[in-house]
Amino acid sequence: MSKQQPFLPVTVVNQTILEEPFGVSIQDILLKLPRGVYSVARSVTTNSILLFESHIDRLRKSDKNIFKTLSELTQDRNNLKELVLKNLQIALRKLIEINEEDQIQKKSVLIFISDRDTFSQQEKGTLNKTFLSKRLLILIHVYPIMKVPNSIKVQICGQARKQPNTKDTKWVSERKKFIEKRSIGVGEILLANKNKELTEGATSNFFIIMNSKIYTSPDNTVLCGITRKLTIKVCKKMGMKIIYKNPKIDKIDQWEEAFITSSSRLVLPIDSVLYEKEEGQLIEKTLDSPKITRNIRRNLIKQMEIESYVIDL
Repeated sequence: MSKQQPFLPVTVVNQTILEEPFGVSIQDILLKLPRGVYSVARSVTTNSILLFESHIDRLRKSDKNIFKTLSELTQDRNNLKELVLKNLQIALRKLIEINEEDQIQKKSVLIFISDRDTFSQQEKGTLNKTFLSKRLLILIHVYPIMKVPNSIKVQICGQARKQPNTKDTKWVSERKKFIEKRSIGVGEILLANKNKELTEGATSNFFIIMNSKIYTSPDNTVLCGITRKLTIKVCKKMGMKIIYKNPKIDKIDQWEEAFITSSSRLVLPIDSVLYEKEEGQLIEKTLDSPKITRNIRRNLIKQMEIESYVIDL
């Protein structure tokens, strides 16, 4: 039996396939690109994307939040959608050409846009590539979804974001210092505000279950992820009450379950939380079996098929 070849990623910039595609570390990619706005989507099948329209809306919202007005790329929503789709079609066709079909059902899709005239020289990226000479930049990078564990350990050690509603590459460099502080075995960092209330993860949204209710931060205090949006919809369909309130660290002993959401991890139970109770003293809180969280995840996966957008190839 022949060994299956590794998943080969594809990078398309302004409708041109790069001969040397980027790798699988999105943080490394975004740190090298010019400043811009981005969204990370997830496929449901070979040619369908989960909540694709929501990703287009996110790009426009992030663009407006940064510059207080829409750029040339994002002014016309239909035009932006068409341009993204053209690049995405090219990427998916190439992906099918160079990979085995059963490898590419589940994948992540980075959608990045930038209008480089708005940025300082320091913000224009470090990649010495021909395409970076272009002022308007649309980049699609398709890469494998990394294997996700059954649960995750998190650590509270980051500060809540000042501009949380924006998916801006500037945040990628800012959050790096929090991620580098995490202890061994920690898979995600949780951010807290000055009142010791938890807002979101460095790369995810955050939920707790307490008194059989779902708690998550108010929409205006976090980046409202696409998977978060779908998770809330699923929880409501399950008859669960959603309370939009920042979970407090000092109530951690009352948490029944906790989980994070993101495009790559979907709904992922938290098995333990590492936090600083007193200066320099780290405490680890272990959470109970995530029965409710796993049920939410199962229902989310079912809902994904309904919410997918088919890309014509």
